[in-house]
Amino acid sequence: MSNVQASPEEDWDAEFEEAASIPGFKLNLETISKACGWSRNEEHKKLKEFTEEISGWSRSAVHNGHINSGDHCATGQTEEKTPVIVPYKIFVGNLSYRVTKKQVIQFFSKFGKVENIHFITDHKSRRRKGSAFIKFSSQDAVEKAVRATEEQLFYDGRQLRVFRANEKKRVLESRNTPYNIQSKLSGEEDIHEVEKREESIEQDESTHSNVNTKLQDLDDDTLLIVFAQLPLRDRVRIERVCIRWRYLALKTWQSLVTLDFKHVFQRFGEGLTDKILMTLLKKGCPNLRYLDISSSPYNMTDWALDIIGDNCPRLTHLDLSGVPCTSASLRNLSQKCLQLQRVKLQKCHGVGEKGLWWLFHQCKKLTFVDLEGNKVLTGQCFHMMGDQIKCLVLNGCSKLIDVGLEKLDRCPKLQELQLNDCISLTDKGLQNIAEFCSSLTTLKLGGLFGKTSPTGLAVVGRLEKLVDLNLSNNTMVTDTVLNAICRGCKQLRKVNISRCYQNLTTVGLDILASLPCLETLIISYLPQVSDATVKLLALSGTLKTVEARACASITNQGLVFLVENCCKLKHLDISGNFQISDQFLEEVLRSCDRGHSSHSSSLEIVLGGTSVGNYSTRQLEKASISVMQQDFSDIHMRPDRDLYFNLGSDDEYIDESTIEMDKPFGVDSFVENYLYEDDPLMEEEWDMS
Repeated sequence: MSNVQASPEEDWDAEFEEAASIPGFKLNLETISKACGWSRNEEHKKLKEFTEEISGWSRSAVHNGHINSGDHCATGQTEEKTPVIVPYKIFVGNLSYRVTKKQVIQFFSKFGKVENIHFITDHKSRRRKGSAFIKFSSQDAVEKAVRATEEQLFYDGRQLRVFRANEKKRVLESRNTPYNIQSKLSGEEDIHEVEKREESIEQDESTHSNVNTKLQDLDDDTLLIVFAQLPLRDRVRIERVCIRWRYLALKTWQSLVTLDFKHVFQRFGEGLTDKILMTLLKKGCPNLRYLDISSSPYNMTDWALDIIGDNCPRLTHLDLSGVPCTSASLRNLSQKCLQLQRVKLQKCHGVGEKGLWWLFHQCKKLTFVDLEGNKVLTGQCFHMMGDQIKCLVLNGCSKLIDVGLEKLDRCPKLQELQLNDCISLTDKGLQNIAEFCSSLTTLKLGGLFGKTSPTGLAVVGRLEKLVDLNLSNNTMVTDTVLNAICRGCKQLRKVNISRCYQNLTTVGLDILASLPCLETLIISYLPQVSDATVKLLALSGTLKTVEARACASITNQGLVFLVENCCKLKHLDISGNFQISDQFLEEVLRSCDRGHSSHSSSLEIVLGGTSVGNYSTRQLEKASISVMQQDFSDIHMRPDRDLYFNLGSDDEYIDESTIEMDKPFGVDSFVENYLYEDDPLMEEEWDMS
């Protein structure tokens, strides 16, 4: 062979016997002779020399520990070739990226003279992979380096891994072709030429120790990247594999930035506890910025806030929704996590004014606060808010009063305010919003406001910077309110007035067409919406999203006009409209063929719950239209839900007592049938009971 490393002359026979005892190690002379096209009688002498050389190479491989007893073929055919050892070279793995060529040469000079070193780099980025090939001037230096102890190979805080360098697999296969073998046997190659050619062989990192790279052969930096991508459960489990993996797994926690427990506890009875949380955070999370435990809060206590404060001082985002917090625990947390910027405390009923006072007092960098569902909050603590607050969510805070909203004057950067279902607010509170929150761009006043009036709601029109307005299910919305809003809020892009059908008429809906920047309009569950209103809204040409679920007065003609005139329309939801038929899609496709409808992008139409059933998918794709058959409408929100359930009138009531039945009806008859042909004693016991 061209690249054979001479093995020691002593113990030659003992090594051959060791190789012959390995399962799968067998020299088939007939196979080699047929492959090379030799005559066995004429080339017997050369073949004998060749087999001796192969045996020497195999014995050398056994001596160097590169024969695997599990790699042979079970059928008795030719086994895979063992990697050829390149003389004077070693492979070094798990090198630090900071070391230089000079430092590596100096470190390995204790084993022998180093002639050359080659760092393995990525062929695209040209960055080092943490491994290298080192060439010594003698084979003795190679043996010393391979047999060195772990203490001798510890360098720059890393445990180096050293192996004999193997030839590249494809080079090895090309050298074992019949042509190369025959040329070697015929004496065409000199051993010096072979050594020169071996020096120019390209080395392959993937074959430094075995033909198949194993996971444990990867360097530490690669394993750190792999471990960092694992789910939370697997990251904890790999700590039990070995000491090295445990060290690397614990190291990944130090660089952890986000910790979320979604989809972690899926079995019944499982859940996050204070002990589990403390165990995870004790692993070392000094750089943790985002923590969300809202997906499994049922087994937590207020002690969890103390654990978070002690171990995560650099938190900026914290979600404690559903956790049974108290004012005392929130105070301790706010005193330790001073970098908080976003806090969610949804349905934390144990948090009162004092706890929030401490939170606003200590954490002056807060920009987002979510207190949805807090039943004890009145707003007296809002005067401690910092000037960085941009979003305040107070949905469902039933005890929030007007005085609390008056103290929002300390938040000049407040841009989003959500007050859905705040039933204690009056017209005074709405006036405070218009007076002290002039920078608002998003305002949500949906739900029940029993103490307000249309006059008080009309002051929303003073917010000139308003972009997103939600008045869904607000019974105080009237034509006058919409007129005031459309006159004052010229920058509105999204309006939601679904289920505001109590005091609203077509006059108020037509006023919405005067908004010059309107892009998203939600008018679901409004029987007042007619074709005339839809056509008037479509003439603006700015609409991109329209939701008109369960609007009984809309017909095919109005929707076709909307699609034809709104070139920017991307989403149209008309689910729950039984009156919409196949004619709608047919007219839309015809207008597209005639060129009347030219959308800048694809249009998505939701047709669930309509009478549309037949349509051509190819024609829709050609017209850049996609259809969804889901029905997103809610039966209980429909104004005509009585007709939907087909409830009869009182005149159609039938007295069931006048109906003659073949069998008696009632509890006695049920018991009688139940005990029929049963034990008489059990029937007697039942009667006596």
